[in-house]
Amino acid sequence: MLRGILILVSVAIVLGAMAWMPVSAADEAKTRTPQKIEVPTTQPAVEEMSRGITPALLAQLNDDAWQVREAATQRLLGDESLTPEQVEQAYAAAGTPEQRHRLMVVGRHHFIRAMVAESFADDGRGSLGLTQLGVAAGDVPGLDKPAIRVRGTFAGFPAYTRLQVGDLIVAMDGHFLVPTPQAQQQLATQFQQLVIAKKPGDVVKLTLVREGKTLEVATPLASMSGLTDMYDPQNGDLREPYLGKWEAYRQKLEAMAPKPTAPREAK
Repeated sequence: MLRGILILVSVAIVLGAMAWMPVSAADEAKTRTPQKIEVPTTQPAVEEMSRGITPALLAQLNDDAWQVREAATQRLLGDESLTPEQVEQAYAAAGTPEQRHRLMVVGRHHFIRAMVAESFADDGRGSLGLTQLGVAAGDVPGLDKPAIRVRGTFAGFPAYTRLQVGDLIVAMDGHFLVPTPQAQQQLATQFQQLVIAKKPGDVVKLTLVREGKTLEVATPLASMSGLTDMYDPQNGDLREPYLGKWEAYRQKLEAMAPKPTAPREAK
């Protein structure tokens, strides 16, 4: 349901840390010259996206190759022009459980994203929507700068489609984290202060290490109040009334799936 269910670390408050599966050393190689990956606040006006989920994209969700299915899913997750209503139309047209499963994931993200935009548009503090842990320079082989390790991301928020578990964030907008004796908490606080100084809708540039490569990822921010109000800090689940709204939408989608056909009686 989430890409990591842990104690919610909002961009304003450090709520503590919990055990997490460690990232392998191979995924945390030494920082190199950044490769820029620009992720705009709205995705490019591709004709296919402007029409919602086309038959071609729907077919890719059921392709024989996992890579094709996954790429189509990620494309739909990253399409910020996509609406819950368009997901409903595609779900009704889906012919396989694989397509419906992937559309449910896409629908959940965009439904929560729409709730954030509707309920928290005027909040003045930014949020990426992630759980995090400070990592001191040298704690990870090849890491020569302090960093924030992404431990999980939350559906409906920018990090969900732009960051990956295990990413090591070393800077935001060119501001590198300052080394500190108590890395886990103090680095997390540093990073949070950088984020909450921005507003929802502002675009920030993150410098991060992913799978041995240093990247620059541009991402908009969402609402910090939306993050802390919508998600339970103890288990990372949606709170009421947002959980109830999501459940109603999920049941609406499931009702569109064809009913199982009863087996024929032997004669």
